[in-house]
Amino acid sequence: QPVVFSFPHVDRTVMEIEAPEAMPGGTPPAPIRIESPYGSYSLSVIATPKGYHVERIFSLAVLGVPQNEYDPLRRYLSDARRADRTVLEFRRSEAAP
Repeated sequence: QPVVFSFPHVDRTVMEIEAPEAMPGGTPPAPIRIESPYGSYSLSVIATPKGYHVERIFSLAVLGVPQNEYDPLRRYLSDARRADRTVLEFRRSEAAP
């Protein structure tokens, strides 16, 4: 059985993450970019004076995937899920109690 999706789509998320008081953001993670025949994924994190600016784009560009391509599709989705778990670092400032 092929996997059939309702429609191709793109999810774009942009957010500002404010650092907890007395815990400024650390070094942002390196950008992540994933390209596949099924879509693309990107994650960009930029340090700001108040914390982080995060932009994430996930696309699914196909309507269906035949059974013989399940493994590559699963790999793309797993890689995107792993990238979504990227940790943002906050460090306790020396002035904090």
